Amino acid sequence: MLYPQGKTVIGDLKTAFVNIDGVLQELKVEKFTGYVKISSENYDGLVIYENGDPVESVENYADGRPRIEGAEAMTNVIAKTKEGGGLLNIQELPSNVVNMMLRAIHSKVVYKDLLSEFTQIKNLLVTLKTKQITGHVEIEMNDGAGEAFIFLEDGKLIESLFSSGDGTTFSGKKGLAKILEVANEVGYVMNVFQAESKAFQAGKIDIGKKKETPPEPEDPSELLEIVEKIVQSIDQSLQKMIGKGKFRDAFMQAIFQKSNDYPFLKSLGTNIQTGKGYVIDEPTSLDNLVFGVSDVLDQSVSFISTPKTRTKLKETIRMGLGQVKMIYEEQIQEYNLDTALFEYLG
Repeated sequence: MLYPQGKTVIGDLKTAFVNIDGVLQELKVEKFTGYVKISSENYDGLVIYENGDPVESVENYADGRPRIEGAEAMTNVIAKTKEGGGLLNIQELPSNVVNMMLRAIHSKVVYKDLLSEFTQIKNLLVTLKTKQITGHVEIEMNDGAGEAFIFLEDGKLIESLFSSGDGTTFSGKKGLAKILEVANEVGYVMNVFQAESKAFQAGKIDIGKKKETPPEPEDPSELLEIVEKIVQSIDQSLQKMIGKGKFRDAFMQAIFQKSNDYPFLKSLGTNIQTGKGYVIDEPTSLDNLVFGVSDVLDQSVSFISTPKTRTKLKETIRMGLGQVKMIYEEQIQEYNLDTALFEYLG
């Protein structure tokens, strides 16, 4: 498992040089919050601290032995440290990140083996945000390109960790950006875990109940207004790079290309072309609209960029959308655009 990086107290110090009893006593005196990690070949031992007290300990073995938790694990971690032959790493963390780690340890799988061919990471995050899931997403990149963890609290993304095949680690916004970049290149398998402290709210059909009146269709007008502003701002910000109107042309091309996946896009594209504006003529959920717009923007960018220009182009887009983010900050979060369009609004 990947671990969050905070303020490094001790970084990868050989355990042969460590008086672990003295270190643990100092952590207690200083009311330390964070974790102590001991690592060696095929082994990770972890002790998590809150305000100077050890609150959980875990041992993970790479040779197939079961995970050990609690007091037994802590005893073993200390013993391993005294044996020498490993590395000691101590990271000081905020209390909320420590709680995130505790939830990750005590969690259950709710979605297993989600393949990149069928589930997009950004769409999954929007769904988990809607369901207000507290837990984490584990992502195994194909071709040994790395692994990643995305941590959520009530559906909101609170940390992203990515470790590449060569061991380089990224966290925070850089971590999420790297996850999306590598995932798009090589594909992946995902597992979603929910913290045991909160029950998974699964949908349930009760045959004995009367058929309920279907809910009123959601009004997409405000969301479409924001999408229009986003497209206009991107088009304007990219004029010097690719020419006036080129992004809008790519956006329209992407709309019709993606209309097989999202049928409502056909009416959106037709209405834009005929001057009716950003309106759709058939009902669809707001989540589905967000998913469709996200796919269309990604496709638009692929039309106008090359591997060499893509990073610079996305940076220019992010800068150009600064005013839109400021004006529509609340709506962007309400509609989950901040997650679905992270690469452009993040």
